[in-house]
Amino acid sequence: MSKLTSDEVEFKIKKLISLEKSLPEQIFPNPEKYNFYFEEPEAIYMDTKEFIHMIKQIVEITQDEKAYISEILKEDKFLQKSKTILNLKEVIDFTQEEGSIVENLDFENITETTIFLYCYMYFPSEQLFLFVNEYSDTALLAIDKKLDIDVPWYDVETFLTVENLGMKDRLYRKFRKRLVKSYKKNF
Repeated sequence: MSKLTSDEVEFKIKKLISLEKSLPEQIFPNPEKYNFYFEEPEAIYMDTKEFIHMIKQIVEITQDEKAYISEILKEDKFLQKSKTILNLKEVIDFTQEEGSIVENLDFENITETTIFLYCYMYFPSEQLFLFVNEYSDTALLAIDKKLDIDVPWYDVETFLTVENLGMKDRLYRKFRKRLVKSYKKNF
């Protein structure tokens, strides 16, 4: 597959997930297709080698050669409608060895714009999708249910019992309830 343009990646992401809804209501048009896993965004950022190792193992099964990282530039409200603007920031080539992938990631750029902390990661097979939202302190990984893959991330209930999202209690309870409702395993 040839390399996708920024517009093509944005179109495909919009087709896959409702960009105009934020977590926890943000959901896939076909949620029963995926198992959803959760982690702190910092775990991706701090443990890049382990994160790349996990994703590399998955893409060997899905046969994705590339991943497209789109940072979320802006979320505007205009006439009561939300508009999310994305920017294709980086393309990861998974045909390389794991060490080379990590070496070739532009860490200076990543740390400057924190793209691993507020971004979508799109995979052309659409068997895998990642959304990282630093503001809700949540990373969401969707994996096609047809794939028998164990990931070292949490299901939604476990994630919420071990993770304090740093919100006020009332807001946190509301967020927790909606997150469980949106991303429970049984749809």
